Amino acid sequence: MSKKAFNRSPLLDVIIGSDSSMSLNMIENAAAGRDPLFHNRFMNDCILFKYPNFEVQLSEGVEAAAKGPAAEFRPVETAIYVPNDPENLQAGGFAIYLRQRDFEHLLRHHLGLNLNAEDADFAIDVKILRVIDTIPSLDPYLLRSELSHAGLNLAENVFGASEREEDNIRRKIEGRIGPIIDRAVGKAAAGDTAAQAYRKRFIDAIWNPDLPEAELFIKSFGIDKAETQRIFIAWKGITYYQVKFESFAPSLRVVLDFFRGPLSRPRDASSYNRMELEQMAMHVQATRTKLENVVKNCRQIFVDYNKAYDGLVNGDKPLAFKEFLTTAHNYYWILGFCSTASKNATGILTRTMQAEQPHPLRYEELDAMLKQMNALLNSSVKSL
Repeated sequence: MSKKAFNRSPLLDVIIGSDSSMSLNMIENAAAGRDPLFHNRFMNDCILFKYPNFEVQLSEGVEAAAKGPAAEFRPVETAIYVPNDPENLQAGGFAIYLRQRDFEHLLRHHLGLNLNAEDADFAIDVKILRVIDTIPSLDPYLLRSELSHAGLNLAENVFGASEREEDNIRRKIEGRIGPIIDRAVGKAAAGDTAAQAYRKRFIDAIWNPDLPEAELFIKSFGIDKAETQRIFIAWKGITYYQVKFESFAPSLRVVLDFFRGPLSRPRDASSYNRMELEQMAMHVQATRTKLENVVKNCRQIFVDYNKAYDGLVNGDKPLAFKEFLTTAHNYYWILGFCSTASKNATGILTRTMQAEQPHPLRYEELDAMLKQMNALLNSSVKSL
């Protein structure tokens, strides 16, 4: 990890203001009465956040980014924001970036977390941190799912997502994945309890890829069984992101419409000269292009998924779905950032508008919002 100081930058505004998919604010969670995630009290005075470590603008079809070896492909990094004053997050602080030089020393020196400690509580904290680093976003549902799979059963209110909400998401994912299971292992007839139990074991494998049914499913496509866990985690994650994307798509259209229309022109334009207005117009255009690229990546992955899905479920074309499964891990990581960034772009606009309908902003307000958007969408955040 490397240490980077923050002096009230747009990135700090993004870290503090982002929703739980991008930032895990332990301080805010404690204030809301939730149980602490870590045993280490200093870790519970921090904010974990995710940031992209790849060129966000990908080639058509998201194919270029999907060519890296699945085992090594991790285009989203994890960082820990350590505030100078946990009671005043905007007073500044510094970030520790995982998996970079001196990260063990920085964790031990600033947070008292020893990655090699034999203490049971410290060992659990380290395990939690390592699991979080294997997920492309901080969505409560994915966090709980992967931490549970790693044998870390946390209190229900740690992440603020209720059991009812999680059950609803699980049902939606199972509803999406179920027809593929039926196609692969055969649809269970009504009243055939043995066949229904057999099908259920394959459905359960989505949530626990250690089950033998997961390996059987992967082998049925001629894929190396060693890829089973990675593929099942990615497949479930992609389906989750698709469900979530559909829920905020209307709000995302509002953001894109803002950038594409006259509302993105400063309402006090008459107070600025032509050069300043041209610079602002270019800033708006550049931000719009970045956001459109991020959204396009999401939609292209969903198109690829839907095409492979329909080919298997409705067209008896397993090859397309096999190809999708082999790239699922890479798509999962790209989608993790792009979906999360899209969602948080809607949050930036909402906060800027102070929950009102979109309207023209003053030049300085628009400039501040664009800087936040660029901090959110920038693939080189460590340079900020």
